[in-house]
Amino acid sequence: MFDVDSGASLAVQQAVGTSYVSAAGYTLTYDTLNSPTKPTDGIKVSLSQDLAGLGGDVNYLRTQIRGAVFRELMPKVVGSLRGSAGNIFGWGGDDVRLLDGFFKGGDLVRGFDRSGIGPRDMASRDALGGKTFYGASAEVQFPLGLPEEFGITGAAFVDAGTLYDVPSTGGAVVNDDSSLRASGGVSILWDSPVGPLRFDVAEAFLKQDYDNTRLFNF
Repeated sequence: MFDVDSGASLAVQQAVGTSYVSAAGYTLTYDTLNSPTKPTDGIKVSLSQDLAGLGGDVNYLRTQIRGAVFRELMPKVVGSLRGSAGNIFGWGGDDVRLLDGFFKGGDLVRGFDRSGIGPRDMASRDALGGKTFYGASAEVQFPLGLPEEFGITGAAFVDAGTLYDVPSTGGAVVNDDSSLRASGGVSILWDSPVGPLRFDVAEAFLKQDYDNTRLFNF
């Protein structure tokens, strides 16, 4: 159960209430990476599924798949390709609740804000999530000529992806299509004493007018 104000999207207002979710899931992973933190070679693929409806009053099947390939292109220069996709659908006569959909932004396509892409209520500007997403990224990491003990490297990347099929409109006027979003940018990566940190600068060059963009991400 959650509370919303009167200015929220009709779809969000419709989602107000109490539900009971009972779900079980699993993840299968295939991993040949030569390092869990800074791979230079190998692949990693995972498949996850969650089934709700084993009790409770919410029924859905959520599926997500992720994959990545790493190769050393030349000494200390590593190229990578990543991809991800997901879908959720209701069963037993149930539609997918707004809360159970996917919300995507910079985690799928850098250059966009959190929940910056996908179906959006055009009156309230609320992100409404979607039932289907997919995306891919190509990146090259390279040294910046700094001493290795600094632990600072650079990267250049291109991302593309989309999110669509809003779970429920509640009568709201919604922009919802599968148009591809894309961005390009550069990054600074730092193996800091407190763990790996990353700073991205990305410019969205494929977007919709109703998307929310974000130039910097930390």
